[in-house]
Amino acid sequence: MIRTDFILKMIRKITNNEDTNRYSDQDLMVWLNQAQRIIQMAVFSSNPNHRLFSAEGTINVVSGTSEYTLPTDIFGENTIYFVELSYDDGVKYYPIDPVTPQEKDIINGYYIRNNKIILTPEPGFTSTAGIKVTYMKNLYSMSVRNA
Repeated sequence: MIRTDFILKMIRKITNNEDTNRYSDQDLMVWLNQAQRIIQMAVFSSNPNHRLFSAEGTINVVSGTSEYTLPTDIFGENTIYFVELSYDDGVKYYPIDPVTPQEKDIINGYYIRNNKIILTPEPGFTSTAGIKVTYMKNLYSMSVRNA
């Protein structure tokens, strides 16, 4: 992996902009991070089923609680590949299907709202690592290396 200070030097050399008075390193990092997000979004848009940026996260299930916060590094609510549920502390997982909020009283599954996963029906059990979410993660933001 290339360090960001080398990327900045390459950009300045290629653009004939070696003077930091016009654009600071921080300005360039903001643009690089925006470009990285745009590229990641384009990759996802062209093939939503790819697993290039996939990650897994687990969430503890608490009896009587239906809403759980999604992992903080998720790219977006629509980038969840699948959700699985475990009744035995993460020993064995079973896939659960997405449902619409209108179907929540009719069909068992989950739906996403306000960066939360809502299980339906409300679980009547407690399980460590009871929910496993496979999703597209945000790439790490680049920053200027401090000497």
